[in-house]
Amino acid sequence: MENLVTHPLSKTSHDQYGQFAIVGLAIFLGFFFLIGAGRLLVFLYPLTALIVGLYLFQYCPKLYIYYVFWLWFLSSLIRRIIDFQAGEFTAGGFYTTPELVTLISLTTFIRESPKELKSIGLPFILCLGTIAYGTLIGLINNPLTDLSIVDTALGFICPIIFGFHLYSNWPEYPELCRSVYNIFIYGILAMSVYGLYQYVIAPEWDRFYLSFTGIQARGTPEPFGIRVWSTTSAAHQLSFPMIAGILFSLCPPITWISYITLVLGSLTLLAGVVRTAWLCLVLTIFLFIVLVRQQYQSKIVGILGFTIALISTVVISVSEFSDRISQRFSTFQSLESDEALNLRTEAFYQLFEDIVFDPIGKGFGFFLESISDISSGDGTFLPMLLWFGLIGTVIYFCSIFLLLGKILTTPIDPSDSFSIAVRVLCISPLPMMFTGQYFPEIPGLVVWTFLSLGLAAHRYYCVRQILYQ
Repeated sequence: MENLVTHPLSKTSHDQYGQFAIVGLAIFLGFFFLIGAGRLLVFLYPLTALIVGLYLFQYCPKLYIYYVFWLWFLSSLIRRIIDFQAGEFTAGGFYTTPELVTLISLTTFIRESPKELKSIGLPFILCLGTIAYGTLIGLINNPLTDLSIVDTALGFICPIIFGFHLYSNWPEYPELCRSVYNIFIYGILAMSVYGLYQYVIAPEWDRFYLSFTGIQARGTPEPFGIRVWSTTSAAHQLSFPMIAGILFSLCPPITWISYITLVLGSLTLLAGVVRTAWLCLVLTIFLFIVLVRQQYQSKIVGILGFTIALISTVVISVSEFSDRISQRFSTFQSLESDEALNLRTEAFYQLFEDIVFDPIGKGFGFFLESISDISSGDGTFLPMLLWFGLIGTVIYFCSIFLLLGKILTTPIDPSDSFSIAVRVLCISPLPMMFTGQYFPEIPGLVVWTFLSLGLAAHRYYCVRQILYQ
């Protein structure tokens, strides 16, 4: 019989040394930035971060989880500062460092996945198999002239194996929940503060990034001109952790810290002007209110009413902010004249026959930009069909639906507001698939985190029910 007597997330005697290692890394980075020697961090940052990650994984399991999330949250900003001080785009992707540290958890997957084949292991293996297939086909069809194939593959793989690592801690589900809650509350608070600073001030490294890339969809390099992406690399990516953090800030008991996160996170999400994210946030909060205990519903509605009034006052008082938000909201009334939407729709119809009915796919390294006017970041379905083919894409999504089915049939304690929030977050961001990538990098990290937490809740409550019958 399964039991709940394991304590991998308990505090250890090594935690103090782990904290020293993390603080030491932060001081190390700060020193190089202060003396303007960011170029030296191109290789030193991934190397030192990996060494710290190896120590935390081995001796401080709980700190390792915190560390991985914060690396994903902050590494794009760190990379932009490095590039700014170097005066050019340097080697590696924006998320190379968190990917390397996340890959450490592959040992958990190798060790534990064979034991989980009869329960949840198979969908994880099928998803990883699909990615391996896309990588192999990509290497065959697209000679390896740069690291784009490896970078894309790691962007898909890392969220899956880290999600499985989180799931493997299911016997300590309550402690795991507390850890993830704290990560998102404080993480989104930090990202919101920087996001609003980015919007109002437009730091030099962010202006350099916009000028160098020339990507008009991310705004203009001037105050109140940036389409806020904060410490991530795109507004679409920022939306995923923001929606999760805003929802967690509504989980009882609501503290001053969580309320500040709610207000600042909502303002930052508005400044990102991602319409699909706004709709997903409304859907997320609606589902949460419907599912929580009735005694909490009126309290949450009251807090939301006050928050909306407060945010409206802030938006109206800043003319640049109000003009931008009202202009974006007005597009909901005239979707037929929306250039971005029309471009995606037209490209979908043009590519549908060629891509959808290709059973094999072209693999990683091949991008929509080369055959259409849209990018591989403008949706989820077409890029996946292009990379994995029809067969691979169907296998991937069937695996996701298998996991969702298990999660949504889990009996949950109505007083466990966090587990309700996790269940909501497994389904409410789904519309984001139509406007951007859903499974790689930060979106994938968030998606697989809550899929894995939902599975951990299923396992935890089922075992507890058996033990206490």
